[in-house]
Amino acid sequence: MTEPSPNHRENCPNCGLKISQSIARATSAHHHHNGTCPLCQPPEGSREHPKRSAKVWKILFVLLAAFIGILLQNCSYKRIAELRKIGRIPQTTVAAVVPGEVNITGRANPSALGDGLLKAPDSGKPCLYYFYEKEREETDSDGDKTWVTVESRTEFVPFDLKDSTGLIRVEPDDKVDFNVEQSHRRESLGYRYTEHRIDPNGRVFVLGFLKEDTDKGQVVQFHQEGDYHPIISEKTEHGERSSRAIGSIWLCWFGMGLIGLTVALIFSFLGHHRILVFFALLSLITGIILAGLGLRMMTTDIKKSLARVHRQEIVVRDIIQKDLAKHGVSWNGNWKELGNISDYKEVPAPVRKRLRRIRIDLASASRRTNTQTGSFPYNIVRDFTSTKQANEIPLTKRDEELLAQINSKFKTAKVSNLTSYIGIPIALIVGLISLFIGFRKVRHKRMVENLPTTASAGLAYGLSEVKGLIDLPDTQSPLNAPLSGVNCIAYDYTVREKRGSGKSSRWVTIHEDAQRTPFLCTDREGSVPVDPSGAKLDTWRETTRQEGRRVHTENRLQLGDPVYIMAHAKLDPETGDRLYLANHSDKESWANAPFLISGFHENHILRKGGLKSALVLTVTFSAALLAGLLIFGTFGTFNPASYLAAALISPLLMALIAIVVHYNDLVFLRERARRNWSNIDVSLKKRNDLIPKLNEVASAALNHEKELQTHLADLRTNRQKSPEQAQNLGADLSNSHQTVQKIIALREAYPNLGANEPLSILTQELTHCENEIAFMSAGYNDAVETYNTRIASFPDILLAKPFGFKPMELLGSEISIIKTHSQ
Repeated sequence: MTEPSPNHRENCPNCGLKISQSIARATSAHHHHNGTCPLCQPPEGSREHPKRSAKVWKILFVLLAAFIGILLQNCSYKRIAELRKIGRIPQTTVAAVVPGEVNITGRANPSALGDGLLKAPDSGKPCLYYFYEKEREETDSDGDKTWVTVESRTEFVPFDLKDSTGLIRVEPDDKVDFNVEQSHRRESLGYRYTEHRIDPNGRVFVLGFLKEDTDKGQVVQFHQEGDYHPIISEKTEHGERSSRAIGSIWLCWFGMGLIGLTVALIFSFLGHHRILVFFALLSLITGIILAGLGLRMMTTDIKKSLARVHRQEIVVRDIIQKDLAKHGVSWNGNWKELGNISDYKEVPAPVRKRLRRIRIDLASASRRTNTQTGSFPYNIVRDFTSTKQANEIPLTKRDEELLAQINSKFKTAKVSNLTSYIGIPIALIVGLISLFIGFRKVRHKRMVENLPTTASAGLAYGLSEVKGLIDLPDTQSPLNAPLSGVNCIAYDYTVREKRGSGKSSRWVTIHEDAQRTPFLCTDREGSVPVDPSGAKLDTWRETTRQEGRRVHTENRLQLGDPVYIMAHAKLDPETGDRLYLANHSDKESWANAPFLISGFHENHILRKGGLKSALVLTVTFSAALLAGLLIFGTFGTFNPASYLAAALISPLLMALIAIVVHYNDLVFLRERARRNWSNIDVSLKKRNDLIPKLNEVASAALNHEKELQTHLADLRTNRQKSPEQAQNLGADLSNSHQTVQKIIALREAYPNLGANEPLSILTQELTHCENEIAFMSAGYNDAVETYNTRIASFPDILLAKPFGFKPMELLGSEISIIKTHSQ
């Protein structure tokens, strides 16, 4: 069988693409069935078909992130519920406690019933509670040291809580949420010992359930059902509420961040790349999660809090009736008829003082509950569930004064000023930086999205987008990839070395090499030359090899690979009658436009750009959420509505980004058209600068040729006009183009003219200028057509008119390309 000739071409049976010998040779190792070309059946890598195991891991990661995010958000709302429970139960004295939920503070002392004391495991000190932890120091293979827990245990005994009015027995159990600071720590022989203790006479805050016991008297327990969260803490009540407030903010922020990450990954898995779709999905999912969790929390909160006040009212009414009856005072249970308990002289002063405080505590609990359940959005849920308010407990003027005095000591849980002053600015700065980066990524993605893919035969001057197969002219040799040894047209090669060990280890790049060679982008209509110098290489072909502490990595584009290119189309200086693709020469105008050569499909590029944009904008969303939560926390606003309002900032971001993105699109398309218009002006001036030289040389060579002089005079006349001033530039370009063709025809008709080397050079330059003008005119019309279509389409039309985006006129002439002798 004979070897095909160098110019041999095969046709793809599917699309008719002419497959060159170099492409056929390069793709023989992975030849497609039925002889179809790689454009019809791209290689697996370029289509981004991950392995099934990779898909499974991605799905598991998404599910895990979603589960943890929702779990953290649920924990955040639980912290809010706990905070509100603590705030609804007024802090009272030991003498004024009644059966039910109690909030008291005092000194912890050994039990009078002889329960004894514990002995701390390491320090040996007597205590009522301890948490003990023993850790061992371990060093991993990288030299990093960590502490590993080898033993931990908790013990507690019943104790008496004493304040200025008396003492009461407290019986902790496993349901108690202990919050005790570290009391002791030491290190010895590679071990670390830590203790958290409640020592005798230590001050503690207790939130529990008071129960009457016939043998032990009044006992605070923690396993009873009720509207409280079991707490024994060294912090104050305000400290516990504040810690839950700030904890709910961090949990909500981190949980929403994970949910945002989940939405971004789902957005990518579904094949979407439009950022507005991402924000709509983010708004919908976060809104449903926060609204659902908040509705559930508020419904439970309202029912339990009102049930607690109702129980407490029954208990307090019964206590007051019995205690008054013991001293001969009758009361029918009507709160309005109770009067001032201090005026009942038949009742001993200590009893009057206790009963007065009990009623004040009940009134305070009732008012706090009604205030909380009556605030937005609790009032909507309460009305929707037809739940009634708690009964108002009337107080005398003196009791109102005492209640005001007690309430003056109650502090609203807020985020500290230091946290606000530091956290809010940092969150806003991070949000603005990530928003700026996100906008840049969105802008680059939108450039790919807005530019129409052009066939080689229809390529227009300016920023363009093409796709085809990588090919080489028969006279050109490919590059040889340094690691794989494969023939290619571009590669990036790096060698990295791991230096140091443990935490100080780092990877250092010790060698870099990037090579590019000009190639052809071939499609069904022909080929376009490409100069890849300075291009960003985006390829799925990667070879990696590890040698000891060094890792060699090679990324390459091979012959026959499908390729997507975004580049600047300009006149080929070698031929003068065709365009080629290269880096943008005008740095000021096209600095933001990427020069991209990718082995992936355009859809993959858009999806990858969309995912990167979504991930960066998720950081913006998280930062804005944190700033919003901290602002609400600064004012002490901790409820589901505040959190929902902070989280639903994503629709505002979506609206902002939609406006900015579409505005930038219109600016980009308008400036693209204006730049092409300016390019025509530059080329016209370049051509006009040639006319005096051409006239001088032509006159000296053949001064009797009146027709040539006439044509040059016509060009001199045309060159006085500027594109900004011309009303009918298309007709002028058509007339001047015909004149140039006549000048070239005259040079070829007269040997004296054709043999004149200066005249030949100037005429060739004139031909190049004229072809450049022709290509630029086509590029201008292409850019104007795209721009005019966008400003007349929804939703861009909503921005076009207010911001003054007006339609641009097309050039009404078709200028043909003048073929040169190089072809």
